[in-house]
Amino acid sequence: MRTMDDQKKRYAPFIWAVIGLIIVLAVFFFLIAPLISPTLNIGIGVYAFEEELRTEDNANITKNIPKNALVAYRPYHATKNPFKEGDLFAYYEEADGKIVIHTEVFESLTFDESTGSVVYTSHPLDSELTESYTIPSGHLLGIYVGHVPNAGIALIYLAQNKAIAFGGFAGIALLLVVVPILVGIARVKPKRRTAAAMRRRKEEPNGPDFNAMPLKHAAIFRELCDFMVEGGMVLKKSYNCYAIYVGKVMFGIIEYDSHSVLIRVNKNFSRYDGKIDRAGYIRISNFSDLDYTKLRINSIYNAYFRQFKPKKRNPGNPAAAYRR
Repeated sequence: MRTMDDQKKRYAPFIWAVIGLIIVLAVFFFLIAPLISPTLNIGIGVYAFEEELRTEDNANITKNIPKNALVAYRPYHATKNPFKEGDLFAYYEEADGKIVIHTEVFESLTFDESTGSVVYTSHPLDSELTESYTIPSGHLLGIYVGHVPNAGIALIYLAQNKAIAFGGFAGIALLLVVVPILVGIARVKPKRRTAAAMRRRKEEPNGPDFNAMPLKHAAIFRELCDFMVEGGMVLKKSYNCYAIYVGKVMFGIIEYDSHSVLIRVNKNFSRYDGKIDRAGYIRISNFSDLDYTKLRINSIYNAYFRQFKPKKRNPGNPAAAYRR
């Protein structure tokens, strides 16, 4: 039978693939996207601060951002995220085929009706000397949020070595997303069965043969089945036994092994309290064992399945579901 541990192993790669996808998206938007376009972001953008501010005593530094820091910004929006006086903002320009990002302190903006363009007035971080200029459409990044010292070194290195950047990103995506998905598909895909297994597969599950049991063991078997069905478990016919389910998870199987009634309990459950239960089976040979067996089943049920709520059953014989 398939244990809970087996079920976890089947779907664990897909969970890792989702986690890997989140990591890959974070790497893309914070390390790769700035190499493609300075304005490519998901509500928060980053860039490397490559300027070196003046440190003389007479320098008026508005915000001391160290060189090679990684700066985060929010995209500018005229209504949702407008400029306020004193805001730090960034824009970029292209010079000699290179992208240069400027960080300024906002003073004001006006609309030049003669040219139909917006004129920005600002001053550098280390000076109060203002200047007015226009910013080409699409070159305005946004408003400063914060920075991380020295974290921009990685972005600068990747900008200078784009082949390494894109190759490394492809490797990370392959390792964290593609490989787990392929492993998951391989685990979910049914294994090739032997001819004997295929013949058995074609046979209908017959359930236990009560006629082959002594009357005593048949009575013990039926009483335990009634007890489990009344507790909300579901019994399904399998090959010479009943498979016991709680919800969609297999609790175990109940069978007759020519000497006694045997309940083989799934040993790979994760207990809510972190303890390990290794009671792999419960053997019932006499009616005197029934009380202990019921207590044992209740104990395992409460330890492993207290989060499941039994389905409402129709009134009448509770064992009708498994005797059909």
